[in-house]
Amino acid sequence: MLSNNLNLYNLYDSQLREVLLEQDRIRRTTRNTLLRRMATIILGLSTLLVVVLPFFVTTMREILSLGGDGPGALSPSSVALFGVFLLAPSLMLVVPTVAWWVITLYQQTSTSFQHSFKHAVVTKLIALLSQEMTFVAESYVNRAKFEQSRLFQREVDAGIIQRYGGETHIYSDNLDEANNVHYELSELTVTSELAQDKPHKQAVLFKGWFVVLELAQPVHASILVYPRLSLRQLDHVMDAYTRARLEDPMFEQHFNVYTTDQVGVRRQLTPRVMEDLLALRTQLKRAIYLSFQGKRVYVALPGQHKQFEVSLFRSVLDPEVIRGLVQELETVLSIPRVLQADVTSSTLSKSYGHQ
Repeated sequence: MLSNNLNLYNLYDSQLREVLLEQDRIRRTTRNTLLRRMATIILGLSTLLVVVLPFFVTTMREILSLGGDGPGALSPSSVALFGVFLLAPSLMLVVPTVAWWVITLYQQTSTSFQHSFKHAVVTKLIALLSQEMTFVAESYVNRAKFEQSRLFQREVDAGIIQRYGGETHIYSDNLDEANNVHYELSELTVTSELAQDKPHKQAVLFKGWFVVLELAQPVHASILVYPRLSLRQLDHVMDAYTRARLEDPMFEQHFNVYTTDQVGVRRQLTPRVMEDLLALRTQLKRAIYLSFQGKRVYVALPGQHKQFEVSLFRSVLDPEVIRGLVQELETVLSIPRVLQADVTSSTLSKSYGHQ
């Protein structure tokens, strides 16, 4: 477990302490600048209302006085109603515009700080854990690997993937020297067209963590594993894939498995592998998609929450903030480690069986 190697006592070594102090100073400066800009926008709107509203009231009074008392004159209630119809559209335009400015300003400011924080603090945390891992905040798993997983083959074949991007790229050149296993993972956001005849309407195809394990030996079969409640597998499974019914009833309750080799899938998804995948699903509390293709294993974990981000309005020196970062890092890195141990053991068992 990560917490055994990197606990809260170790977090406050001299180097990390300096990084945290500097990031907290940046956080306070960024927060204060944000609040001043927000106040300026709100003050500007208030000033506009103070200037425009009296002018508007004076104009309404003049309109009312011009009407006189004759039979064709406008009544005060008619003038007031007319004024409301004039003022309401202006307010409906101004208020949403100001709200949009404030929200955009907050998002841009927060994003800038998050990038700075990830570069400094998360990079340092990972360096304290292992010299073999590298973290790049604004990088991500490349698109070719995402498509080669075949987990989203329908959209790939249809050519309707529109946007592909991500962040929080963690990779290791060598996770296990004995078995020569490499891995990488990152957060991805992928959108696609709703239909080929509606290119301007897009939907989120995938948002969450995407993991790639590179193996020394190829896996036993081409395998696609989907959550049982997902309907995705029903509308795009390729002709070469057939449904595999495995012997673990609990695994069958939560996953649907498709493969090109009914024998190979059972040698790859051993009882231990299925047990660990169920445990990982419980730990992560989210759906798990897996793909075994050649010398690679792909894992897709949908989720909306961005990892390793902190609030502008809470000190990064707070032990609970650091504890949360360590727990997130521990959870994320447990994914390739669990799969590495399982996949390598089942793959090697095939190699030894052939000798």
